[in-house]
Amino acid sequence: MFFQASRAATGTFLSRVSGLVRDVLIAYSFGATYQYDAYVVAISIPFILRAIFAEGALSSAFIPIYARVENKSAFATKVMSFLILSATSTSILLIVFAPQIVYVFATGLTKNSVTFRDAVLLERTVAFFVLFISLWSWGAGMLNSHGSFFVPSLSPMFNNFGIIVGVLFSPLFHPPILSVAIGFVAGGAAQFIFEIPYLKKLGFKITPSTEWEPRNEFLRSFFFTTLSVALGNINFFVDINIASRLAVGTISVLQYANRIYQLPMGILVISLATVYLPKMAKRKDISSLRESIHDSFSKVLFVAIPSTAFVALFSKAIIATLFAHGAFGVQALNLTSNVLIFYILGFPFQSAVIVMSRALYAFREVKKAALVTMFGVGVNVTGDIFLGFRFGAVGLAAATTLASTASFFFLYILERHLYGIKFSTIWIEASKILIATAFASIISLTAFLLENQFLSLILGFTLFILPLFAILFLFKSENILATATLLGSKRKEESKNL
Repeated sequence: MFFQASRAATGTFLSRVSGLVRDVLIAYSFGATYQYDAYVVAISIPFILRAIFAEGALSSAFIPIYARVENKSAFATKVMSFLILSATSTSILLIVFAPQIVYVFATGLTKNSVTFRDAVLLERTVAFFVLFISLWSWGAGMLNSHGSFFVPSLSPMFNNFGIIVGVLFSPLFHPPILSVAIGFVAGGAAQFIFEIPYLKKLGFKITPSTEWEPRNEFLRSFFFTTLSVALGNINFFVDINIASRLAVGTISVLQYANRIYQLPMGILVISLATVYLPKMAKRKDISSLRESIHDSFSKVLFVAIPSTAFVALFSKAIIATLFAHGAFGVQALNLTSNVLIFYILGFPFQSAVIVMSRALYAFREVKKAALVTMFGVGVNVTGDIFLGFRFGAVGLAAATTLASTASFFFLYILERHLYGIKFSTIWIEASKILIATAFASIISLTAFLLENQFLSLILGFTLFILPLFAILFLFKSENILATATLLGSKRKEESKNL
């Protein structure tokens, strides 16, 4: 399990590094301006639909059924046909009704006719991203079910390459941000194409069939997971809508901060969740599922607690090092670093929710998963209204953290009732992680003596990570020992190959 998660994390790491290069170039070229605001609004709508048609709903509905059906190619072909039809229709609707959709999504953009016009143009440009990313997620679901995690986690790198090329050629376009949108959708197509040879290696063939035995189960599961994901994205919808009513650049600031927040989330937490869903789906009883939940939560703590502490301490140095160049000014730097702090405080809770919710989908408790999502949405929207208009971007980030925290406790109570989970079983491991993180944080404060933000960040990371691992190793943390075993196994394998 740890090895598979590390494979997924390696691919995701490479993708996220290319994503970081992408964001640095965008920040340098466009900063926190109305052009980037328009771009974020335009791509946010396909991203929400991606979550509905692809990553969240499709994987949660598709993988558990695909894992147990006998004729896998026939089932996968039916799902592919369903996706092509639904995603293509949705993309066409995006093109036709782009002005109305942009208006509903970000009503504040109408204050600036140029920003609104650009957002509509960009929306029409990126519309078919929904189709490409849906097909990619379909392929990723099959690969993950067969224990192949590296290729799906690496393939988003091609989307990032497309955007990077778009940024480089942006001076040739009018408006310049249009080039980035073209690169975005081209990269989405390349992301799916990259998977095709590996799907063939699995033995997948398009298999037309008049029978689709688990159709009703799939559609029912897809409906409720789609509802759950759609409700979850209401948070994002409200965030963007309120941000569009605030100062120019607020949407951009939220996007930059969220990019950094998503780095540890995507590299580590999503990788764990991706590996655990197929494993949980194969569990036959509550006892084995409970064991998987406890194991996943232990690994989430190992990742989330230190990540939260480090990012919160060095938020300004991180933003300054990555984005504070070119068009990205001092005001944007200060605001983005503050927003990042409030985002990252909810990281441990959101990470736990992502991994724990996989248990509900694995045992087909899709209605209960939707209930958890609805609860979180209610908290987030309420927080957005009361905190967003009063405190701006920082208030919106605080509302997101509040919702993540509330959702975690709600989900914990629910799964304790359903599966009998007791996190007291991993309290010793959690205590080790907390103590080690506290000591590492104190030691890393020495780095603030340096005025140069880049050097401060490098020194701070070194003074944080080395004591953290040393203390965890001294405490015989199960996670650090598993990491050491994994690294040792890799070294032995490399030695044999030599």
